Amino acid sequence: KPGTMDVVAQKAMELGEKGIEKNYVPETDMVLHATKLVNSKGKETIRFTAPAVPGSYPFVCPLPGHSFTLRCILNVLNK
Repeated sequence: KPGTMDVVAQKAMELGEKGIEKNYVPETDMVLHATKLVNSKGKETIRFTAPAVPGSYPFVCPLPGHSFTLRCILNVLNK
């Protein structure tokens, strides 16, 4: 959700040893969609309906060490 990137990244790091089994995705309503962990030569496709509310929706790689640098924004515009 907008404005939650740092919080989600921190919660992912706080998963500690349980992070791998949870794909480093914390259980929170701040996460709208997620994929499984993908190795460096792999790929994952995710299909979803963009939120109906316009805004800047962050997405982040929650893997420790990645979560504060691998970040992007999905901008949802008015229709």
